[in-house]
Amino acid sequence: MFAKIDLKTKLIEVLRIFQSIRISALPVVDSEKKLHDVYSKFDIMHLAATRAYTNLDVPLCDILDSIHDHNTRQLITCKRTDHLFQLMDKFVTREVHRLIIVDDLQHVIGILSISDLMKFLITTFDKMSRTSSTTSNSLANGTGFVCQSIDS
Repeated sequence: MFAKIDLKTKLIEVLRIFQSIRISALPVVDSEKKLHDVYSKFDIMHLAATRAYTNLDVPLCDILDSIHDHNTRQLITCKRTDHLFQLMDKFVTREVHRLIIVDDLQHVIGILSISDLMKFLITTFDKMSRTSSTTSNSLANGTGFVCQSIDS
């Protein structure tokens, strides 16, 4: 399960979530549970640097507009059905660290980070290497795969 917050979540609670589960961003959903924004640790640093908020007991809806320009900010999303190369392309061309996984109604169903993608690639490579190694050893011992032709 992943964490998400809504517009009524107070800033202090967001800080606690960041600290307790060691993540760097959270999707923000509206009252219909649709993706509205993403709040990140970078946003907190922005608030601290500008000294805009000394009160951490304020809801996100009161501060998001001062941090993000919703007229120009694009949330980068993906679907469960997106192919690996589509995902990689989004990471590279949009220069983002995470994609928010949404359904057709823009409900948040997960987050895919670059770290997640790297873990997948390494795990897949390792599995393929083991399979390839096993196949090579089997072939050397004469116990390889048997291919049969299929007549039309």
